[in-house]
Amino acid sequence: LLCLLLILFIVYQYHLFSIRKQQARLRKKHINEQRKIIRNKKAELDKKLMEIKTSHIENELSLKNKELANSAMSIIKNKELLKKIKQEIQLRKDQFADSYNYNKLIKLIDKSIDSEEENNVFETNFNAVHETFHKKLIQSHPDLTPKDLRLCAFMRMNLSNKEIAPLMNITYRGVEIHRYRLRKKLKLNRNEDLTKYLLQY
Repeated sequence: LLCLLLILFIVYQYHLFSIRKQQARLRKKHINEQRKIIRNKKAELDKKLMEIKTSHIENELSLKNKELANSAMSIIKNKELLKKIKQEIQLRKDQFADSYNYNKLIKLIDKSIDSEEENNVFETNFNAVHETFHKKLIQSHPDLTPKDLRLCAFMRMNLSNKEIAPLMNITYRGVEIHRYRLRKKLKLNRNEDLTKYLLQY
């Protein structure tokens, strides 16, 4: 009888050990599954947070680009208005009492048209919005001149040759020539789009 009780005790202990071992294994599995769920949720939250941040940055950049475009258009309109005023004055040259005042006024208008002050403010604002653009472009193409970089900035904003011309104080044809030379400097193929290339930076 004692022997039988001993055997039953051993069997019971073994069974209890097996149950505890299985419970420990199940607990470990459950903990691992919970950790995996937490990791996945964290990754999902991080992804959503990154998407929100990216969306916020993109919206902010889009808004600043619109402000830059408005600033550029304002400069263009001011220069066009000054040119029209100059033309009107030239048509009424004979109404001026003396040529001194006429020439003085024409020179003053020309100085305002050719002024780099507005352009420099625009360029400073552009660099603040796209601070890495010029840096990356110069790293890839160190032979680009400040004038080349200005043209690249205007093109990156998707401005037309007609819009770029007054901003750079050159003619429409001058912009076309500069674009052609820029393509050669950047070593672009004939089928490569210059604006699309600049948007990569």
